[in-house]
Amino acid sequence: KEEFIIEDTFIEIINIKNAYKLSQLKTTEIKEKFWNEEEISKIDNKKYLWSPYILKLKQYIKKIINSNGTITQTYKFGKNYSNGRLYLEGFGLQNLQHNIRNYLCNDYSNELDIINCCPSILLYLTDLHNINNKYLKQYVEHREDILNTYKLTKLDIIIAINTDKNKNKRNNNFYNI
Repeated sequence: KEEFIIEDTFIEIINIKNAYKLSQLKTTEIKEKFWNEEEISKIDNKKYLWSPYILKLKQYIKKIINSNGTITQTYKFGKNYSNGRLYLEGFGLQNLQHNIRNYLCNDYSNELDIINCCPSILLYLTDLHNINNKYLKQYVEHREDILNTYKLTKLDIIIAINTDKNKNKRNNNFYNI
């Protein structure tokens, strides 16, 4: 089987003044001002772990300062994929919790967070093309109730939406949207 390794480079531009200010804070101050223990990583869909995170963050901040706020990073498609989402090799903006990322990039970007984005777009498309999906509609319109009633997480729904044959089916229709 032929393996394709596709990569691309992107330039991360950071507010150097804020990077320097962050570098001057004690670890406890960073945790108090920026840390969100409930935030889920967009890389592996797991909660961040403080100890390894702060070590990598401090190394990254030092690298930013040494490069005067501009770093060229390499991104690749996921393992065994030649399309789709690109993932950073190593540590960088993609790995940061949003509070720190917003603080470091406040002059150069704005992060938009669309609540329930993928299910809402899918519902719009199913409505546009007259495709009946009553469970998706119920989920989008009553998300918190559905998650609580069926003891599901947002990640459960995302996995269900992105899986052709869901091996982890539970005894409810929402897990199998």
